[in-house]
This record gives sequence, C-alpha cells and structure tokens, in this order.
Amino acid sequence: MKINIYNSPYIEIFLFKEANIMTHVWKPATIHFTDEEYKAEYQRIIKSLLKLPAIPQKTIIDLREFYFALSPEMQDWHGENVFSILYNLGEFYLAVINSPDFIVTVYVEQTFEEFNEKKLKITRKHFENLEEAKIWLSGIK
Repeated sequence: MKINIYNSPYIEIFLFKEANIMTHVWKPATIHFTDEEYKAEYQRIIKSLLKLPAIPQKTIIDLREFYFALSPEMQDWHGENVFSILYNLGEFYLAVINSPDFIVTVYVEQTFEEFNEKKLKITRKHFENLEEAKIWLSGIK
C-alpha cells in the first residue's frame, strides 16, 4: 500500500507501507526552480517529514525528472539544512535513481559528498529504475 506524505508541483513523497520505504519522486516543474524556491520547497518537505513518527531508514530518491542544478552554495545549504536535520540519527539507506541530465547528476553527487555521508551513516547506491531500487532496499534488514 502506498501512503502519501507530501505532494506539490515539484515533488511527490510517499511511503511503501509494507516495506517501510519512503520514496521521493521529483517532477518536471523543477526546471523552473530558483534557489529561493528550492529552499522554500525543502523547508515544506522537512516540516512534513518531521511530523512522521520516525523518518524511514530506507529511501528512494527518483531524480529522473529533477532539473535543478545545485550551485556550490545550494549544496552547502542542502547539507546544513536538509541532511543534518533528516539524517542525523541512526543509519540510513538511499537508493538514488539518476537524472538523465549529466550536469544535474554531478551536482547531486557533489551535494552528497560535500556533507560527508560517513559522518551521518548513510549508505547510498545508484539505480536506473524504481524496481531495482526497491529490490535493493527490500533486501536490507
């Protein structure tokens, strides 16, 4: 069963309840993001996620329709204002479905590396599609 957590013109976040896998599916409207809109959207996302009893340890991040290239300043902001809030306790597993846009993929990768995942106990793996990502995360106990 799929439970909706957050939905906007930019992103849909839901939970595959049986597997306890949270999924973030970015939408094409991200092509119109400005830095301020990106920050405001993530502040709304964080507010929604912090209402959950617990942040699921397993998350799919679907970037196939994410078109916002994060500047170095936005990468820093993301690390300080998103990663440090959402992934500060426990161990987390992120299955990332890459954007077809190489530049966006590079910026997203730099965002992860910039914040030093090891400090946060994040295990991340990249996939081509949702099904492969779900299979990997479902195999994690």
